[in-house]
Amino acid sequence: MEQAAVVAMMQAMFKENLFPSTDDLARLAETAIGDTVEMFAAKEANSDLVLWKSSPEAKALSTRLKGAIKLVHADFENASAIIVVSAYNLSRDTSKSKDENATSRRTSIESLLLNHIFCDAFIQLVVDGVVCTFRIPFGHSALVDLLEYVLEDLQYSRYICLNSDDWEPQLRNALSLAVASCGWALQKKVMGTGQMAFASQETVERYVNANLRMSQLAGTEKRMFVDELGRMRYTLQ
Repeated sequence: MEQAAVVAMMQAMFKENLFPSTDDLARLAETAIGDTVEMFAAKEANSDLVLWKSSPEAKALSTRLKGAIKLVHADFENASAIIVVSAYNLSRDTSKSKDENATSRRTSIESLLLNHIFCDAFIQLVVDGVVCTFRIPFGHSALVDLLEYVLEDLQYSRYICLNSDDWEPQLRNALSLAVASCGWALQKKVMGTGQMAFASQETVERYVNANLRMSQLAGTEKRMFVDELGRMRYTLQ
């Protein structure tokens, strides 16, 4: 039953918010425990299970559930640190010195962090005989790589249910956290180890702004994003 409550808590956070407030965590934990207890009570025809919600074990479980968001952040933090060097072509050039590589990497990262470059993809299409460049918001392969890693290697497919009817808010939230994570990992490459906590205000703002940007897209960029989101769901589920 406790593991079912953990799954319910994780699923709820991906549906709602991956930087929840203390009050939100308490509410989500209470709901996860309540729904899980009721489900098991009905399945086992044991109404006494409902009384378990007031037990010391339930309180301990609530504390554990409130801490689950730290696990999510740690997993995305570690995943982003693994993938950013190769995903953004930041590998060291062995013909250059350490300082030269650091300067080159810093210049590349500063460019990537401007105007959403690090999270978008760019494609060229022929329109009326003219080659045009189009931006795909949140289409950078680094984001897909990160989500593939957490969904498959870390088994987050238990929590991000891409086969469900409400898959879209879950994928949007996961994608926003991927954006925040890659932004953090890139910034850390510039600032150095130990210089930036993952759950910093800057990371929270990147997550919030990514969600906000998704909701404000219009015209061609909105169509490009909606199509890309569908493709992500298809390839990740």
